[in-house]
Amino acid sequence: MQQLPKKSVWAMLGLAIITGGIYLAVWFWTRRTAFNRLKHYEKINYMIALLFLISNIILVALLIPSICLEGTPAGKNIDDFSRILNLFVVLTMILQAFKIRRILSAHYGIKLSGIATFIFSFYYIQYKINRLPRPVEPQSGLQAPDAGEDMAGPARG
Repeated sequence: MQQLPKKSVWAMLGLAIITGGIYLAVWFWTRRTAFNRLKHYEKINYMIALLFLISNIILVALLIPSICLEGTPAGKNIDDFSRILNLFVVLTMILQAFKIRRILSAHYGIKLSGIATFIFSFYYIQYKINRLPRPVEPQSGLQAPDAGEDMAGPARG
């Protein structure tokens, strides 16, 4: 079964705050390939993921000129552009979260809340990923008993 990376939702929230939201785009970008490996007809589009990442970086980069040029015509233009770009980012995040929801539901047979997906988006998706059952790894050093041995020990002759 395909493994999806675990990540603390609290760490995601902290990193998103520290990076001004860029981390959510990085989270989406780095997990895109893993989501696309899951058995489902829908796939995460490379260009949408890239545009989402670049748009987030541009939004954060526009904060300084927006603050410095506040009250000027150039500052108003930057603010207007930022609002449009922010709308694209938010809509993309919601739409992609619902796509990931459908992929996870179909592949793992789990139920994900539509309301939680809408409100918490990638945080909720990661929360559900963290709760997926993990395959049991065989422990090294332990071997199955030979045919002549039972669980109590070697056969006595």
